[in-house]
Amino acid sequence: MDAALYIGIFLICIGSLLTFYKITQRPEYDLLRKHSFGRGP
Repeated sequence: MDAALYIGIFLICIGSLLTFYKITQRPEYDLLRKHSFGRGP
């Protein structure tokens, strides 16, 4: 029972990270990245 729970949590975490990576690789995010990192103090 515990092993199945841990495997499920692990798979959910991996899926979330992969989804986040795929979303942030879209071209729309380049503009946001440049805008947020381009700000000077």
